[in-house]
Amino acid sequence: MGIKWLSQYSMSDILQAKNIVPSNTQKYSLVDINNAIKEKLGVDPVIECKKEDDENFISEIRICFTKDLEPTDCDGVVWSLNFYGQTILSNCDKSKDITYPHYISNSLITQLHRLIYWLQWFTL
Repeated sequence: MGIKWLSQYSMSDILQAKNIVPSNTQKYSLVDINNAIKEKLGVDPVIECKKEDDENFISEIRICFTKDLEPTDCDGVVWSLNFYGQTILSNCDKSKDITYPHYISNSLITQLHRLIYWLQWFTL
């Protein structure tokens, strides 16, 4: 199921469809990133940032599932920001745009590592 979800819920594909692509110079708004995911999947994601040198970098995007393994809104237990009348689950600094960093290595091994890490988090 994890392999199927990796392709079905590919955040890079979802974001790319809205012209949000990895770049070390281009920045995107938290609202645009959240809306791209919500429009495609119909659920509220959690967007986590790593803050470095007073900048936001996407570090993780989570989607939540019911016990029946159907996508559902994440519940906001961790963080919830009210941003222009929209509730967004994130730890990102809402006053700053976000860098979606481009990494040189995007090999199968990297993707498998991310899948395994995600599966460990999901099964907790």
